[in-house]
Amino acid sequence: MAANSSALVSVEQYLNTAYEVDCDYVDDQIEERNVGEGGMSRVIRRLRDFVAMGVPHVWIIDPADRVAMVLTEQGIRLQHDGLLVAPEISLSSDLAERFAALER
Repeated sequence: MAANSSALVSVEQYLNTAYEVDCDYVDDQIEERNVGEGGMSRVIRRLRDFVAMGVPHVWIIDPADRVAMVLTEQGIRLQHDGLLVAPEISLSSDLAERFAALER
């Protein structure tokens, strides 16, 4: 069963906020889903702390599924190919090259 937050937000406010993997918007309230404290949920929560401290980009690379997740202040997104880019520090990484290296 989900625990209800006491904060009410408008639909407009909700639609203009970053998506939280473990929250739902139900009946004008944000509800946290019980996703447990194991595995990726704990990792994402910890990495959000780094973003809150000012780290602009966090890359989470899943070599088994050949996918990357990019975590920023705007939220989290999946990236299957192309370049991971952190322009603030002139850093990029080609996902195809990274995943191809696993096959060697």
